[in-house]
Parts: sequence; C-alpha cells; structure tokens
Amino acid sequence: MIDLEKLENFRVVARTGSFARAAGQLHMSQPALSRSIAALEQQLGTRLIERERGRATLSLTPTGLVLLESAEKLITMAREVTAAVSGVSPEPEQQQVKFGIGPMLLSLVGRPAMLQALAHWPAVTYSAVTEPVAVMQERLLRGDLDFFITPEQVHVPDVRLSGRRLVRQSPMFLTRPGHPLLSRPEVEADMIHGYPRISGTAWNNALRFVDRRLAHLLHATVEVDNFELLVELTLDTDSVLMFSVPAARSGLVPLRLAFRSSLVHLNEVHQNIYTLAGAPLSTPAATLVDAIVDAFASTAWPSD
Repeated sequence: MIDLEKLENFRVVARTGSFARAAGQLHMSQPALSRSIAALEQQLGTRLIERERGRATLSLTPTGLVLLESAEKLITMAREVTAAVSGVSPEPEQQQVKFGIGPMLLSLVGRPAMLQALAHWPAVTYSAVTEPVAVMQERLLRGDLDFFITPEQVHVPDVRLSGRRLVRQSPMFLTRPGHPLLSRPEVEADMIHGYPRISGTAWNNALRFVDRRLAHLLHATVEVDNFELLVELTLDTDSVLMFSVPAARSGLVPLRLAFRSSLVHLNEVHQNIYTLAGAPLSTPAATLVDAIVDAFASTAWPSD
C-alpha cells in the first residue's frame, strides 16, 4: 500500500517543480526528500520524475502525471476522513504562487487579475516579478517561479520549458479626443510621425518585424512601462499612443489607419506563458492564469 506521507512529498515536489522549494515547504532536508521519492518509485516499480544532472528543475514522467492526479484526490480524502474522525478541521495548507510578467502587461491587467484570483484563493500568497526574460527563464528552471509570460516574438529555446499562447494583442494608435488626426478619414504613418509617439518599452523592439521605413516612422519617442501614465500623457498632449488599451477606462480614441495591412506581423502578437515541461500548475496558479486571460480580454480593443 502506498505511504501517504511519501505520496504527499511527491505531490509537493510535482507542484513546486523543485526539490529545493518542496523541501522548504515540507520542512525537511533535500536528501531526505530525495530518498522519500526514490522509495516511492521503487515501491511502484517505475520512475515518476525525470531528473537532469546539474539542474534543480524536474519534470514528471507520464506515470508521474497520472499519479499526481490521483494523489490530489487521495490526500484530500485522507484529510477529510481525519477531520471527520477527530472532529478537528485540518490546518489549511499555505500555498504560494510566484510568476513573472512584463511591466506593461502587469500595469494593465495586474489589478483585476489579482482581485479575481484572491476571490478564489484568499489564503494564497502571490508574488509578481518583472525582470528580463533570461532572468525569469532561469528562475523558472530553478523552481523560483511557477510561470512567466512574455511576448511571442521573444524566443525561449529550452526543451525543459513548455510554452503556449495565452492572449492575442492587436496594436492600436490612440489619441486624446479632439486630436487633429481624428479629422482624417484615414491616417498614414508619416502623419503620425509628425507627433510625439509614446508606448511601452517593448514597442520599438517589436518594430523589427515590419518594413524599415515604417519602423522609422512609428518609432516611439517616449517609452514608459506604466499604463496609467501613458494614458495621462496622451490625454494631456498631442501624442499618439501605440498600444492596445480599453476605451472605457482611458477616454482615448482610436485612429483609422490607412496602413493596417502593413502591420501584418504585429496584428497577431501573442503573449505566451511558459511553465516547466511535464509539471502541471497548481490550482491557484492555474486560476491566476485564467484571471489574467479574463482581465486582458476585458481591456483589449477589437481589431479593425
């Protein structure tokens, strides 16, 4: 019969994606935790976790993924039985979700996403980091992050990570009400070039995917990774904001573009989420991901 303590150790290792983080959460040494997992594998006669020499990261084997799903149910049931027999409710498990996200996306969707996630998991601790992709990638591999989100154009070539598309962005060009360009039936890129152009810091990097002349005309002259500040600057000046923002919250007005077809490589910009390959997200982390998608959908402009 499977030892529930060893099963719980396996569950925590699988959920954290790291022996180091799991050992800290379980209040035991890493060698003792490794022996526990090895004993469980020996008892079941199969490998549950793929280990890579020199790395703290891990992934589950197909058998490990099956066992994890069953382990969640068994451990929950065991706690319920214990509570029913003893009459003492089990102490709630302290969980933590750490994730990486770009500063612009965080300033746009962070508040509604966190509120939604906290409504479901009020006892969970959430930590967001905004660091370069290479740093977030390394932290994910070390087990310091549950996931990170980055634009699709940023290549993350590591087979130990699993990536998938999360949300789609279509760039918009927005101005204050009454801006001179709004009187134009359609706006050309060289017309926009005649005004200050503001955006987040990722915009100029993304322009490498469009025609060189167009990239020059649309190059941002002011870069700020703060959604609210960008909106204020656009409302108070004749600047053109190059980003995807909600009309209801911002009060900005979209320009009608004559060169939309030239932005073909920017019209389907996706934000990708990266996790450890073979290590499913914890339920609170998955809830937060869904909340980020919902928050983004509620603020994104429809493409024209």
